[in-house]
Amino acid sequence: MAAVRHPPIISDPRPADPPRNRALCRGLSLLLPLCIATLPLSSYAFQPIIPPGLAPSSYRKGTAMLKMGPSSPRHPPRPRDADYLLLAHPPPALPAAAHRGALCAQQPGAAEVPRPRLPIKQIVLALLVMQNACQMLSMRYSRINISSIPYLASTAVVSSEVIKVGTCLIILLLQHKQKLPSILYQEVFVNWRMTLKVAVPAFVYMVQNNLLFIATSNLDAATCQITYQLKVLTTALFAVTMLGKRIRPVKWFALCLLVAGIALVQAPSFSNKAVAATSVGNPVLGFSAVVAACFLSGFAGIWFEKILKGSDTSIWIRNIQLGSIGSVGAIVAAYTKDGAAIASGGFFQGYSPLVWSVIGQVGLGGLLVALVVRYADNILKGFATSLSIVASGVLSTFLIPGLKFTPTPVWLAGTVLVLSATVLYSLPDSAPAGG
Repeated sequence: MAAVRHPPIISDPRPADPPRNRALCRGLSLLLPLCIATLPLSSYAFQPIIPPGLAPSSYRKGTAMLKMGPSSPRHPPRPRDADYLLLAHPPPALPAAAHRGALCAQQPGAAEVPRPRLPIKQIVLALLVMQNACQMLSMRYSRINISSIPYLASTAVVSSEVIKVGTCLIILLLQHKQKLPSILYQEVFVNWRMTLKVAVPAFVYMVQNNLLFIATSNLDAATCQITYQLKVLTTALFAVTMLGKRIRPVKWFALCLLVAGIALVQAPSFSNKAVAATSVGNPVLGFSAVVAACFLSGFAGIWFEKILKGSDTSIWIRNIQLGSIGSVGAIVAAYTKDGAAIASGGFFQGYSPLVWSVIGQVGLGGLLVALVVRYADNILKGFATSLSIVASGVLSTFLIPGLKFTPTPVWLAGTVLVLSATVLYSLPDSAPAGG
């Protein structure tokens, strides 16, 4: 058997590779065949997946609809195309709680899933009841308190507007911090047309506040508060004329009840004019002032509602615009009406802690109403206002005898009618019966 001849071994002059380099080369040699083998799979993965039961033509048209829009005249939507769109782009998944609520809502005869109640709703409603009841009492008592120097109502309006603007600025500063100056510049100066629109209710609210001071100087707190509920009627009238809102006959009946209740509430004041003139001033002037304030309140409220619904700007920004413009107009009115008195006695003459309390309540009252609408609703706001009417009468009768108000059976009957009308008007529309 012949011996096997081996080739001569030629020594490599290059140094041997380190062990780490040899391992790297070995790994690359194993990875390269794997990459080549997976090329067909990767090309398949990038191919569009047509759902089962969907024709390729429908798939292509559905893709064209995504690019050109579902309302493209070239590719009118068809059920099969819509099926592809739903399969290719499903709606976002609901959270677990919302998903359970949606499943429960789909069950026939299932009750509505209760939402978690926030304590802030009860807090702001309770604050609104106390604020409405205390504001009229405090305003009335501050005007008839002869132990202190009378303050100027025109300067009180200016101070309340400044407090409202300052409060809104603090709220916005806590929300936006360093971005607040740029936001104010954008909303007030850049969008100057909207600022001019806001100037209309700002001027109207300024006149309304002055009329309320005149009304509380000539009417008792309970009568003034109940008469001021005529703003529900004026708001409804302006909502029909300006917004085109339709009001059901039941709610018109509630408004008629409200007018009857106001007439009964005013009966005691007009029946004894001599006593009324010496104790609570001129009821005719006070009633005229509060009715005018009601019309101004309804008009300004509907105008402001149109502004709010036409944009997504923060309500605090709108209140700053209202308060800033209202402050300028109030300052002009104050110096026009009481310029000599301000020059002699000062701008803050007669300001006591009670007067500052009244000014704070007037300034923060509008902001509190905004919070109630934000965290509750208008129906609960109506209940809170009704409760404040009863509270003001009780407080003025038993706790503050200096206000010289004594409820009569006629006044009580009018109060019942006003409360009933307020509740009836605040009831939601009944849902139409469906099969």
